[in-house]
Amino acid sequence: MTSDLSIEPTGSSNTGFCECCGRASRRVWGFAYDRGDPVAAYFVHWTRGHVPDQGANIDLIVGEWGDASRSTTGCCRPDPS
Repeated sequence: MTSDLSIEPTGSSNTGFCECCGRASRRVWGFAYDRGDPVAAYFVHWTRGHVPDQGANIDLIVGEWGDASRSTTGCCRPDPS
């Protein structure tokens, strides 16, 4: 099985400042395509300078898209924290 994945960034924004250090927080989002077909969406949020110690929040939504998709094929898992 071969894959020709590509990433399309579609947006970004500054989301404010960290309450503990005052550094800027940022969010980016977009889509992933396999041979031109959308297969996932992503959202990444982080605070500049905190990635090494706190990491980044990454949401990756994978599944069928478009007219052939059905709501019964999706899955949602709540945050365990």
